[in-house]
Amino acid sequence: MRIRIPPQDVPAIDPATGKFTVDWYDTLKALEKVGLIDLADFDSSTAATNGQVPVFNSTSGKWKPGAN
Repeated sequence: MRIRIPPQDVPAIDPATGKFTVDWYDTLKALEKVGLIDLADFDSSTAATNGQVPVFNSTSGKWKPGAN
């Protein structure tokens, strides 16, 4: 899945309304659908539990759930 990030000059918040601009809203909705297991370099063989963070394993070259 490719997610388009708006250019730098596109504001995230519309100053007139105080809400996300359409470009950024669409980007955030697309990011919301992506989970860590969708990433090619994330080891999804172990499910993460509450409080864990991604930790890089240099042997496998992948990220995995681990302690902070």
